[in-house]
Amino acid sequence: MANHPRTSDEITLRQLLLQSQEYLRYFLRYWYLSVIGGLLFAAFSYYPKKDVKPTYNAKVSALFRMDASAKNNAAIVQVFSKVANSRLVVENTLFDKVNIGGKEDYFINHYLKIYQATYPNFIPFQLPPDFSFTNKNILEFDELHRKVLNRIIKKITTHETDFSDGFIHASMEEKVGLLTVNFSSPSEELSAFFVEYLAQNLKKVYEEAVLYPKQEGFDILSGQIDSLRTEIKTNYAHLVNYKNAKKQGTANSSKSFLNTEIKTLEFDIEMGKRQLDNLQQQYAHASRELGQETPAIIVTERPVLPLEAYSPSRTWFVVKGLVIGIIAAMFFMLIFKIISDTLKE
Repeated sequence: MANHPRTSDEITLRQLLLQSQEYLRYFLRYWYLSVIGGLLFAAFSYYPKKDVKPTYNAKVSALFRMDASAKNNAAIVQVFSKVANSRLVVENTLFDKVNIGGKEDYFINHYLKIYQATYPNFIPFQLPPDFSFTNKNILEFDELHRKVLNRIIKKITTHETDFSDGFIHASMEEKVGLLTVNFSSPSEELSAFFVEYLAQNLKKVYEEAVLYPKQEGFDILSGQIDSLRTEIKTNYAHLVNYKNAKKQGTANSSKSFLNTEIKTLEFDIEMGKRQLDNLQQQYAHASRELGQETPAIIVTERPVLPLEAYSPSRTWFVVKGLVIGIIAAMFFMLIFKIISDTLKE
């Protein structure tokens, strides 16, 4: 069998330069295709942002009292960050009354009015011109009011791709016990007041769920102590009267009766003092526990009007889309050229 010289598959530098020149001439010849691709991407990038309105971001930061256990600090901050955008806290805040634009009304009515004016398609169904929430009893709402309430709560508690604002974002730093709650909207007042009231309701929910039951028991114990003190004082007053009557011999009762009553009162007073001492010890212990479980929250930063407006740069999105479009168009042109050359060979 004859030996044939093997053809080298390696591409020389000269061939690479010639191939690059060919591709360059190809791109220059069909330059309009990359321009068209860039313009299309620029349009697609600009379109979703053309109707985005400026927003005002407000935030409140709270520092929690450090506990002896770092694990307890982390748990407390995590709980607060999760509860911050819970339905319960949001509902409580939405039905707080606040003065915005010179009109006092529920937050939910202010929210609805502002977002309906900013984004006409915010509510995907038709509302009557005079639609509003006139009370906070959700059990009395009709179907339309429930649908609007659920729509607003969904927007506040979840990030939607169609909107860049109007939802709660809670971030935490467990090591230092810091919780930051952010909220943005097209209105300065709505953003500032909403996050302020949200923080108040967040603390209130925690107190109702954890502290109030303990506080109720604490108050009952305090009432028992007051009642026992009054009883001891009353018995002591009777004891003084009986002793004076025995000493002066002015009572109609016999001495044996007085002696019996005096001994009974002395015994009751002594037992009352012991019971009072025991209750006071329980009271001191309960007071320490309640103080330890009550998180000392220090608000380190709260929103102050006027807030700084944020508006996305439409120019940036156009330039970004144009560059991405040109690169994408050139990439597909290159693929088409390579496939076409391969088929010709």
